[in-house]
Amino acid sequence: MDNLKYYEAFEKSLIKLHNLGNTISYDISDAVSELCAILNIGCIKTAYYDRENANHLTTCTNTVLYGSEYPDNRTPLEKRYETITGNTVIYYFYHSDEDIPWSAEEKEKLQIFSDILYDYNSRTKAFDTAAMLTFYDFDIKVHNLKYFYRFVNETVHKGKIGTFSAVRFNMKQFTVINQRVGRPNGTKLLAKFIGMIESSLTEEEVICRIGGDNFVMLVKKEHLLPILDRLMGTDICMPELGSEPIRLAASVGVFDIPPEYTVIFHGEIMDSVSTAMAIAKSNFKPEIVYFNQKLLEVRKKQNFISASFDQAIENGEFVVYYQPKVDLQNDFRMAGGEALCRWIKNGEFYSSPGEFIPIFERGYDICTLDFYMLETVCRDLRRWLDLGLDIVNISVNFSRRHLSDDNLVKRINDIVDRYRIPHEYIEIELTETTTDVEFKAMKGLIDGLSKAGFSTSVDDFGAGYSSLNLIKNLPWNVLKLDKSLLPERGAENVWQDRIFFKCVVSMAKEMCLECIAEGVETMEQVNILKENNCHLAQGFFFDRALPADEFEKRLRNPIYIR
Repeated sequence: MDNLKYYEAFEKSLIKLHNLGNTISYDISDAVSELCAILNIGCIKTAYYDRENANHLTTCTNTVLYGSEYPDNRTPLEKRYETITGNTVIYYFYHSDEDIPWSAEEKEKLQIFSDILYDYNSRTKAFDTAAMLTFYDFDIKVHNLKYFYRFVNETVHKGKIGTFSAVRFNMKQFTVINQRVGRPNGTKLLAKFIGMIESSLTEEEVICRIGGDNFVMLVKKEHLLPILDRLMGTDICMPELGSEPIRLAASVGVFDIPPEYTVIFHGEIMDSVSTAMAIAKSNFKPEIVYFNQKLLEVRKKQNFISASFDQAIENGEFVVYYQPKVDLQNDFRMAGGEALCRWIKNGEFYSSPGEFIPIFERGYDICTLDFYMLETVCRDLRRWLDLGLDIVNISVNFSRRHLSDDNLVKRINDIVDRYRIPHEYIEIELTETTTDVEFKAMKGLIDGLSKAGFSTSVDDFGAGYSSLNLIKNLPWNVLKLDKSLLPERGAENVWQDRIFFKCVVSMAKEMCLECIAEGVETMEQVNILKENNCHLAQGFFFDRALPADEFEKRLRNPIYIR
């Protein structure tokens, strides 16, 4: 053997293997052909085994690294390595001439060559493992958000981004599913659902997990509709959970990326599709919302409103208005009031509650606002008491965001006591909840408020998919009926509506709950309330929400003449 040629070929092979990067799944013939010719190697095969038990190897992956496939009746020279994870790697070297054996010197050099291959393959495995840890979600077995951003950047650089649609989705009611089947089974269900979607994607497309039950995809526009159809509802069967399938559905935001789209920064596409999904998520039913310019303007305004919160609190821009509650049995006398928030900036209404409240509820700004409202109400009540006025019970809305606050009752109690307000004049309103976790937290809160002497009310009952457990198992004092429950003249099912309304009021009365109807706007509705023994009403028929000074006048003259 010409040692000079061997060393030159060996050096070239090292350089080429280093530049090749992946030495496992690629053919390395170009990198090692000269060296293999000198060492009389006709073929190199490798086998990877997941585990070894005595002489029994299982789960094998075979790869030809150099040369062509040799017949099984050829006896190769084997080089075996055990990895630190307990797996086995075997390199099979086939002589280029089966009738000529390798010399001792050649076998020694083959050992060095085999060690070099193992080192380079180990490097490739290490790179793959690092990439998996960085870009992969092992629970659901899909890529993660970091990979999505990298994938988008690569697609942009290829000039193909305009042929794709971005899709972001959030699973509907998945917390409830987790509570029903247990979190481990919930994860299996989700993994199966996502696996079904991923199996329909091409190599040019990707689905990635953002976190929890939130995902984002980049799919070719021509493949979009079948995927959206699956996201709107798919039955997943798992034998260990019984024979009945579990239906999974999602709220979906879609951004159809324009052909001429220019990406300014990598988060742009995610921002757009997230805006659409947030709007879809605000609806009870699964829905698909497409991003457009109008949504962009909405998003900008929402961001501005959110950013203005701290300054608005500091400047006292949030003002309490009071909408009277009227006793229909007692000369239409004002019997209470609800504290409603209005945002007034430079003497004008800045934004409607229907616009800014949902924005603040996305985070914990709403909690700050709720306490601000409670303190303002207590300050007004203290002033009216000091004036010698006969005050009425005032209800103050508190968001479900507070349910994670173990000290909520104490904080409410401290504010009310600071102004020396008797507790019976404060009512805490909470909206109905749909999950078992929130239900338990709400029960603890209502129990605590009741023990502290505060009355509680469930707001907007009937606005969504109300559960009778909500009023059966929680010790409320007041049931506020949403205006959608009030029968309307000319409605398609007006008699059924009247019967249903009568039953709800009757049931509440039997459970010793006080009933108040919201959104009362006509005398006909007032008569319906009286006929069905619902004696409290609130709505434009009597008064809109009033500024504190006008409400004070009502306290002085509480009778409505009708």
